[in-house]
Amino acid sequence: MTTKAPIADPVDIGKAASAAFLRLPDITTLFRRRAARFAALAGGHPMEDFLRFMSRLAEAQAESLRALKPGGLPDVEEIEAAKRDAMPPFAGDGLLDGTHWRDVLQAILKSVAAGEIPEQTRQVIADLGAEPAAVLDGRARAVLSDDVPETSRGAAVFIAAALQVRWAAAASMLTADGFQAFDEGKRCPVCAQAPLVSMMGPASEGQSTRYLHCRLCASSWNYVRIKCAACGSTEGIAYHGIEDTQQPVRGETCDTCHGYVKILSTEKELGLDPMADDIATTGLDLMLAEGGWERASANPFLLAT
Repeated sequence: MTTKAPIADPVDIGKAASAAFLRLPDITTLFRRRAARFAALAGGHPMEDFLRFMSRLAEAQAESLRALKPGGLPDVEEIEAAKRDAMPPFAGDGLLDGTHWRDVLQAILKSVAAGEIPEQTRQVIADLGAEPAAVLDGRARAVLSDDVPETSRGAAVFIAAALQVRWAAAASMLTADGFQAFDEGKRCPVCAQAPLVSMMGPASEGQSTRYLHCRLCASSWNYVRIKCAACGSTEGIAYHGIEDTQQPVRGETCDTCHGYVKILSTEKELGLDPMADDIATTGLDLMLAEGGWERASANPFLLAT
């Protein structure tokens, strides 16, 4: 059974939140915590095998940071100019230059291959490990642009994992000051990618504070509540949950664009992770799809499922 929560007493959606606009990722903890969350969610879950694989992949992402060499970023002047123009400094495929992301990919492939994995996955890893740089860069651009052929979706999981490490590591080296909303706040101000989910948490003044979480660089930016993260509409917003709209993960739907973005509430459950809890709640995605709602942005790790 699905339940839908009405908007009974909306907050003033035009009021600025009393919180920092941008939160940059902490790569010293990001992937280790994600691995732990995947493992915690796996036991008894219908997707247990996949969640355990994702936990291992997140561990491999954490380990791959050692393979990431310094450099390969725009200079400070370019980054500051992008901030002034409200343009994401890491938009597009500029961070593919050099060997940085491919070094990370090879480290991830080696780490995952060292464990017990299905033969089909092992073959994907072997094939990726042997591909020339130009082919890998082409795969990476396809992932960045959401244009992955169906026959390449298994490989895209590993490509996406490496790109996340590359972009999150780069984002972690920035300073949050001076960033402005990009595309009316609907896309990441650091890399211009769409949000994976939105996160709702407590603020100092008692009002819940909402952040959209980037699916690529893991930055989070403040976004007003009760407003569609896909089209920006403030009309016809509703919340859906499986059995109970008070669950920590719900779908925020929009009657204007017929899209939805999940909301994860850390007020209702501590320890939620944007990537892990999104994947673990694919039942909610199926329910919303059956209701005619379309997900606003894809999770790159669900392409192969």
